[in-house]
Amino acid sequence: MIRLLTAVLVTAGALVPVGRLATAGGDDGEGATAPVLEGTFELTPLGGPAPRRGKTPASARAFYKEQVQAPFRDSLRENADGLPYTLEPGDDLGPVRTFELRFPSPAPVVEADHPSAIVAGRYLCPREQPAKPQPAILILHHLQDDQTLELALGAWFAQRGFSCLVLWFPGYGPRRGDEGKMVSADLGQLTHLLGQSVGDVHACRDWLAQRPEVDAERISLLGVSLGATLGTSISGMDPGFAACVLVLGGGDLATVIFNGSSETRGMARLLAERGVDRDGASEILAPIDPLSWAHRMPTDGVLMLNAANDEIFPRHCTERLREACPGEGPIHWYPGSHAGIAIFLPDIMNRAETFLRERLDLPARTAE
Repeated sequence: MIRLLTAVLVTAGALVPVGRLATAGGDDGEGATAPVLEGTFELTPLGGPAPRRGKTPASARAFYKEQVQAPFRDSLRENADGLPYTLEPGDDLGPVRTFELRFPSPAPVVEADHPSAIVAGRYLCPREQPAKPQPAILILHHLQDDQTLELALGAWFAQRGFSCLVLWFPGYGPRRGDEGKMVSADLGQLTHLLGQSVGDVHACRDWLAQRPEVDAERISLLGVSLGATLGTSISGMDPGFAACVLVLGGGDLATVIFNGSSETRGMARLLAERGVDRDGASEILAPIDPLSWAHRMPTDGVLMLNAANDEIFPRHCTERLREACPGEGPIHWYPGSHAGIAIFLPDIMNRAETFLRERLDLPARTAE
């Protein structure tokens, strides 16, 4: 599927070679290695007021208080002098510069030497320094252990004036340990790592906000599939994004798991072997389910782009998520399956850019 999506992006004009996107190293083109940049950035308190009674389920409020808010407050005290980071330059890709970003997770639920204790991402920004700060997008990836699609999306947006940070979830890519991916039949691990991810994403937003080329008031979130779904929960627990673009997402995680799709069938089987049915999974996952947190998304600030015949996210799961989001943010349905909407990627990217420009009060992009 990733190869198909990437091929479509190439056709649409996203930056290539994609192989260089995936493996860019740090050569300045003349054999010399660019220096690794080091610095610190300020960690700020979690955004928005605490979850309100009546709106947020009690189990979700308790999860937020105990597994998100409390450890993050401790981290604020421990990192009062700033959180250290490294930024390693990669290859320039035409008009786009790339960097590998690393910094300690502010509130890890794993040991300090575990790969998931280090936040890892790829930063893509326009080569030319803008005359004034420009918008930025934090991009969250899909279920598979591959960021080719998300990196191509980041490069495409960077060519259009957006700085983009493509983040790895705990348990994926360079953050993967022996226990495997964050999303697995171990629902306890999933909830714990999602709690950590709230702090990781918040710290990434802080880092972006303190970049001289970034407009701190115009940082948005774009999630694909898993990234859209968990990104809803994360941005609901920690409001602060100016806008959110959700591609192929939905709510009601237990229904998604037990829906019978090829992506989740193995997970559902393992849960059943452990005596966990759909209702049991729903109770375990309620604290992190997007439906528990979507009401805290930006009002009128959510664009949803979905497949009409999505075999992973049933249509009613997506419609329930849209109903839970505040305001009248647009939703668009493409004909086809979860992977089948790849042929519509040029339209998906253009709709996302148009929505973000309107939402962020940016001038429309002129035809080239």
